Amino acid sequence: MSKPKLHLDEDASDPDLYNALTSKGHDVTHTPNEWIQKKAKDEDQL
Repeated sequence: MSKPKLHLDEDASDPDLYNALTSKGHDVTHTPNEWIQKKAKDEDQL
């Protein structure tokens, strides 16, 4: 079974959470990053 792809928005973009998820093999993106800016609308992030 494949693991879900996850996106952490600005409110949940804690580096420890991101590191814990990626260390377990999850595919995780987060805001802000190189393609989505801080304070982006949820619709834009999805």
